[in-house]
Amino acid sequence: MSTVRRPDLEALPYKAPSFIASTILPFLPKMVKAGTQYYQDILSDVSAQTDRTLAEAPTATAIASASTTFNLSGDEKIHRAKIDASEIEQLGGLDRAQQKAARKGKRAVMKAVEDAVVAATFGGTGFSTRDILNSFDNAIKIAKEQIQDYADGRVAIFGARRIVDRLKRYSEITAKMIYTGMVNSDQARDVRNISDDILAGAIGVDIVLAGPSTEWLGAASAYDGYLGLCILPDGNVEPDEEIQLGRIPILDLGNGQNMMVESFFSDDLKSEVVDTSLWAEVLMFNREACYILKGVDESNTVTTTA
Repeated sequence: MSTVRRPDLEALPYKAPSFIASTILPFLPKMVKAGTQYYQDILSDVSAQTDRTLAEAPTATAIASASTTFNLSGDEKIHRAKIDASEIEQLGGLDRAQQKAARKGKRAVMKAVEDAVVAATFGGTGFSTRDILNSFDNAIKIAKEQIQDYADGRVAIFGARRIVDRLKRYSEITAKMIYTGMVNSDQARDVRNISDDILAGAIGVDIVLAGPSTEWLGAASAYDGYLGLCILPDGNVEPDEEIQLGRIPILDLGNGQNMMVESFFSDDLKSEVVDTSLWAEVLMFNREACYILKGVDESNTVTTTA
C-alpha cells in the first residue's frame, strides 16, 4: 500500500499536557522552508543633535532593517507509530488504531517543539539573569522594570509547573494573598488553593504559564529553580511591525494545518504505520524582552550569588 496523506487525522484534536511554547513564542506560518525574516530590532539610544547651524542639513543617522534567516529543512520533527496487524482489532479497528497513533504522534512532535523553546530560553545565552537571593519579590520587580523598557505587551512568568507551585509556598507570596481576595492563613500555603491567576495578581504579572515539569526542568533537572519573565509577542502581528522576543517559524501545509499525518501498511513490518511530522524552528529576535530568574528553591532557604 502506498503512503497516503490523511487530512482526517491531521484535523483530529489531541491532548497536549499544558504545553506553553507557542504562547511564549507564537507560531509564524511559512509557505516555504527557507528564507529571510525581517524583524523590529531594539536600537541603542542615540544623541540628538544640538549644534545645527541654521539653514544647514542636520546630521543624519542611518537606520537599517534587521533580519535573520530561517531554514526549516533541518528542523523536521517526526514520529512514526507502527501497529502490528494482530493488534488492530484490539485497538477498536483500523480507524481507531490510526487515530490513536496520530494523537500520540501529534503529542510527540509538539513535545519536540516544547523542548526546543526550553533550550532557547533557559538553556540559551544573551539573556539578563539574576539569582533571587532572599527575595523573589525584589528580583521580579527589577526584572519587570527592565523588560518593560524594551517592549510592550502582556508580562508573563513561565517555567515548570513544579517551580510555579513551589513559588506559591513562599511566605512573601502567601503574605500578599490578603490583597488578592484570598484569606491569608495556613490554608493559603496549600498550593491547591492558590490558582495561577491569583499568583499572577500577587506578583504583579499578567499571566502565569506553567509548563510540564518533565520538559521545563530539563535533563537531570538542570533548570530546577528557574523561572522566566518575558513580554509575550502578539501572534497576530508580524515581527517587523513591533519589538518581539521571538517567534516559531512553522511550515504551513495548507488548510490551516501545520502537522502532516500519513499512513500506510508495511508488508515487511506486518504493521499499520502512521507518520506525524512538522517543520519548525525557534528564532530569537530581542533577548532583552526576557529575563531569567534563578534560585527559586524550596522555601527560598538557599542563597547564592554564584
